[in-house]
Parts: sequence; structure tokens; C-alpha cells
Amino acid sequence: MYRVFGSECPQCGADVIAPVWSEHVSAHCVRNTWSCDTCDLQFEEVVCLSAPDLTAVDCPPNAKEIS
Repeated sequence: MYRVFGSECPQCGADVIAPVWSEHVSAHCVRNTWSCDTCDLQFEEVVCLSAPDLTAVDCPPNAKEIS
């Protein structure tokens, strides 16, 4: 299931509403750092927005693509 905002903790499954830090890693990709209030896990996700000129160089191989 794709979420419009927030994330799910990969350890306990709790909803995490907003990242504690975000940074652009390329023109199309953003790295979000999350912190779960339930289990205190900190984790990162890289999200890439699809674009006609997006190439493999723009985003890491484990990034989520959003159409």
C-alpha cells in the first residue's frame, strides 16, 4: 500500500507521521530520516519522483519510485 504522507516503522509497524530530517540527494530524489515514537528505531528512506528524463544515476537502487 502506498502512503500519501508518513511512513511505517519497519521494526514495529507503527505509523510515523513526519520525518525528522529530509534532504535532496538529486534533482528527483529525497532522503528522509524517520524516528519511531513507539520503539525508538531511527531509519532512512530514499524516495524518487518519476520523471521522463530520470536515469539510474539519479537515484540509488533501493529507492522507492513515486509516479
